[in-house]
Amino acid sequence: IKNGSWLKRNIRGTVIAADGAANISRKFGIIPDYIVGDFDSVTKATLSAFKKTSDILYDASQNSTDFEKALHLAKSLKAKTVFVFGGFGGELDHEIANILSLSPECVMINEQQTVRVATKRLTVRGTPDGLISVIALSDVQGLSYSGLTWGAPKGKLSAGWLGVRNRFAKRKAVISMKRGRVAVITETP
Repeated sequence: IKNGSWLKRNIRGTVIAADGAANISRKFGIIPDYIVGDFDSVTKATLSAFKKTSDILYDASQNSTDFEKALHLAKSLKAKTVFVFGGFGGELDHEIANILSLSPECVMINEQQTVRVATKRLTVRGTPDGLISVIALSDVQGLSYSGLTWGAPKGKLSAGWLGVRNRFAKRKAVISMKRGRVAVITETP
């Protein structure tokens, strides 16, 4: 996230900062409700600044990423929708891991792109001729689209199948499947 005013306009609800995200929160004047992680990225100054305002949850485990720890915390707090800001941190391994960690209740967003995961059916909004990509995260059966310029291929699709650079034909599109898991990437409005 490069634009603090954009972040402040879009962030709402309970704020969970995964490790180094607390540094960004501090930079933009956002007080997280929770800071979670192994604290290999957050500075001591940031932890000190938030020690009276945030619940600081240290978890040294290396069996999960800090992002997964934050998602686990959100689930334990019974979040219905989880908006993920900063998931596109510029480190490719983390970006891929973050996308693979998403569940259908998550919306990973920055100023340019929004990523959602679908396992059955997902309705997304966009502008006519706006870009949308669908990427198979697992084997997929019965994938279909409505509201897009190009239809989905018939039959079974293998994990890694790329349906990139499709376009919205209408303001609303529906991606559905009988079985599987896809990432749906759209332009952020």
